[in-house]
Amino acid sequence: MSLFGSIAKLGGGILGQALSAKSNKKALAQAAAQQTAAINAASDLQRDQFNRTEGYLTPYMTAGTDALGGMRGLLGLNGSSAQETAIGGLRDSPMYQGLYDNGHRKNPCRACLILRDRRKRCFTARVANGARRTRPALA
Repeated sequence: MSLFGSIAKLGGGILGQALSAKSNKKALAQAAAQQTAAINAASDLQRDQFNRTEGYLTPYMTAGTDALGGMRGLLGLNGSSAQETAIGGLRDSPMYQGLYDNGHRKNPCRACLILRDRRKRCFTARVANGARRTRPALA
């Protein structure tokens, strides 16, 4: 092989490597741009899903926040007068009265058993609703 042939091969190799490096650099830049676009698209999708889920939960969060006022009243955190009002409201509700009467019919209190009067409200129910405290008459 001649000297010129070796120089030509060496020059061609260097030129080939330079062109190859340039095309590799271009390919790497394109790949990086594609990956960046994919990451941005995934991030936008996650943000949209989060916003949609948050929108679905908003009514429940609002209901819970509204219920906190009533719960604070029952626990006495808004003052004793607010607690008495809240408990009185529960006691006067038809649901409470129905549950109380139903439970009392199935499990009468000791005073009712002593009086043997299940048609009237029992002694403890009258006291709970503010009646004057009196001792039940023993039969």
